[in-house]
This record gives sequence, structure tokens and C-alpha cells, in this order.
Amino acid sequence: MPDAVITVTECGYWARQGHAHQKFNKASSTVAGDFRCLTSVVLMAAVHEAGTEVCAPVHRFELDVPSEWGPRVLSALGKHQGVPLLTTAHGKYTRDEGHLPAESLGALSGG
Repeated sequence: MPDAVITVTECGYWARQGHAHQKFNKASSTVAGDFRCLTSVVLMAAVHEAGTEVCAPVHRFELDVPSEWGPRVLSALGKHQGVPLLTTAHGKYTRDEGHLPAESLGALSGG
């Protein structure tokens, strides 16, 4: 089921507005952000229970970098959920090949 869009149209929970007979108190009240955060948790639980696999787009990368940069490059990729699949040495250069989640590309490339 590629590119599913799910819209919440009704919620069976009434937001609490504070303690009984008191003015509105945001600290003890449910706000819209609570529902937004909870929606993804409930949705993922339902998808998992249904036996559906959730996938995200990934980019395949091939990087040729000076060998002394190799550890730093792999560390940066790891911080952005990059998965190195193959590392080979070519003289003074190292080639790293693997996968990187599409959502991480902007943060990794600075843009």
C-alpha cells in the first residue's frame, strides 16, 4: 500500500480542561499537540497489529573519499542512519557504498 494518507475525522476522547470548578489550567489540560503526538503512536500500533510493514524511501550512495577521511565519513553517515554495505580501498581513496534514508539527506548534506 504505497503512499497511504490517513485523516483523523473523529476522536472519542473529550479533552480535560482542568480540575473541576477551576479555571482553565494548561498544565493539567489536554491540548491539540497531545492528540497529534498520540495519533502516530496509535496508528503505528494498528499497522503493526495488522501485519503491515512500514517502509521509508532510501537513497543508494557511492562515495569516493581520501582514505584518511573514511572513519569520519562513516561516522557522519551513521549519525544520519546511513547503512554502509561495502567499503573498498583503491590506493589513497576509499569507496563506501550503502543506503541512506531520504529524510536524512538534507541534514547530512547541509541543505
